[in-house]
Amino acid sequence: MGQHLCLVYVTIQNSDNFKKYIPIIRKFNSNSLSEIEENIICGGHVISFDWDRANSEQKKNFVDTLENLIKVGAELTLFKDFYVEPLDREEKRAITLEPLKDAVDMLEMYRYVRTPVKMKQLVKFSEEELMEYALYVAPDVETINADTMLYLDDYVEVDDDLNEIYPPFATENKLWIYFHGDIASSIIWNTRYQLFPKIPSIDDYIVNFNYYSEHDAYYNFE
Repeated sequence: MGQHLCLVYVTIQNSDNFKKYIPIIRKFNSNSLSEIEENIICGGHVISFDWDRANSEQKKNFVDTLENLIKVGAELTLFKDFYVEPLDREEKRAITLEPLKDAVDMLEMYRYVRTPVKMKQLVKFSEEELMEYALYVAPDVETINADTMLYLDDYVEVDDDLNEIYPPFATENKLWIYFHGDIASSIIWNTRYQLFPKIPSIDDYIVNFNYYSEHDAYYNFE
C-alpha cells in the first residue's frame, strides 16, 4: 500500500491581531479579504498548498510565508493529506513546520550538486547536507584558495577487485576526490570551534582545508 503527500493545509488561531496576517496571506494566494477573514475566524484553511506538484521556488515561498506569519504572532496549525491506495481513502495528519523547512533546505543544497562552488558557498551548508556527498576538485589542484572551484558529487565506490569507481559526473569532468563529505564538514566545524567566538573568515577555512589535505590533521590556530 503506497501513500502520497498531496496537500498541506494551514489554519490560524483567531486573535485580535488577525488583520496583520491577511496581507501576508494575500501575497501568497488570491483569496479575497472576506474569505481569509472568515477562515481565520471560523478555523478554516487559510492556505491550501500542493506540495508534491510545486517546484522548489514555490515550496520556498510557501515556507517563507508561514515563517512571516509566525513573526507577526500567528499561531499556525499545519495538516497534510495522504491519499492512500485506493485513492478514496484519505489520511490527514498534523505536522510541524520543521520538516518542510528541512525539505526546502535540501532543495537549496541540490542546486549546488555537480556545479562549481567556492569555499564561501561550501561553508554555508549544514553538516547533514555535506555528509551526503564527496568533495571533488580538478586534478591540477594541489592547494585551494578563495577562487578554487569545488564540486559536490556522489561518493567513490569500490568494486570487488578494490578498484575505485568514480561517479559519472566526476569521471566525465576529470575530477579527483578531495575530501569525503564528513571530513569536509569536520574541517568546517573545527575551524569554527577553534576560533569561537570570532567568526572565521573564508581564508581561515582555506588554511584548515589545505593543512588537513597535507597533514591529515587540523591546523592549530593558536
